[in-house]
Amino acid sequence: RRKKMDWKYNTKCINCVQFSPPAALALGTGSSASAGCSSFLLLGGAEKIIVQTCIIEDSTFKHFGSSMLAPLLDALQFKDVCTIDHSGVPVDCITCSAASNASDRVVMCTVGRDKSLRVLTYDSVRNETELEFLRGHTGYINHASFHPTEPALLASVGDDRTCRLWDLETGRLRVSYKLTSPGMSVCWNKDNPLEMMVAERHGRIRFYNLSAKQPVMSLDTPTTPPGHGPLLSADWSPSNRLLVGAVANGKWYTWDRSKFSQPLQRGVAHYGARKFSWSHCSDQLFATSGSTGCVNVHHTAHNRLPVTYKSSVATDVSWHTSLPVLAVTDEKILHLLKVEK
Repeated sequence: RRKKMDWKYNTKCINCVQFSPPAALALGTGSSASAGCSSFLLLGGAEKIIVQTCIIEDSTFKHFGSSMLAPLLDALQFKDVCTIDHSGVPVDCITCSAASNASDRVVMCTVGRDKSLRVLTYDSVRNETELEFLRGHTGYINHASFHPTEPALLASVGDDRTCRLWDLETGRLRVSYKLTSPGMSVCWNKDNPLEMMVAERHGRIRFYNLSAKQPVMSLDTPTTPPGHGPLLSADWSPSNRLLVGAVANGKWYTWDRSKFSQPLQRGVAHYGARKFSWSHCSDQLFATSGSTGCVNVHHTAHNRLPVTYKSSVATDVSWHTSLPVLAVTDEKILHLLKVEK
């Protein structure tokens, strides 16, 4: 039973990876009826961006279940969409807009090392890419994320201790929130679209109400008070809006927002852990990855690790939004790992 599949790309290295939400119409496939589950796969490298469609046929997706786990990876089909030059600036973070799912275009945002956000729109009909710069951060940008239901709304956080909301229809800054330490992660949840989660390096995670434009609650890691950090990454579970997770000091933490502000669970991640990512298929599974090349998939119900992977270089991970598949970067290679509960 195949549990891993690899692809090698013609690029210096792959710094980051991101699956888009399920696409209603994949580029170049015609009617959505031809694919049971399709999404975009975005790869950010040292000098360019690679965009592909990831498709699983309708016959396989319709009967998907425990009996279909074995042939799942073989059923996935990848098709090149475009390769976009990134002007020699390494891509450290990439995110895809929900607007990519409605027509023959891909809308994405990249975080480079020049304190700028790049919003790129690829039009497959004209075979052209539009580029718009969003400038304003005065320090390194650590993370950016599109709103799940308002494609024109983009959030970013950085070392300048701000969280910025951008209006892509006007290309202007909508609002800027002052943070008490560098912002490390900014997240949304489709089941709670009026709130935004911001994680700060000193260990505090705040939830902001978009209407009131102020924080409404906060969660604390044992790294709080400031100086006991750092918190390097946090994520809001897409399958359970009450669950939040983070990594700090080589450990992982999870919270239930309906309970106390202190962690619900905690455990050892691995040395160099710098990213926390919830599975889209289960609120009991999450992955941690980091600078040492280690990737662990954790299960909150027991201490066994369903999946472990070790690379010689820094890694990034992204969960498929409909399937129990985890993408893992490894220099020029992308690994797809099948994760069973």
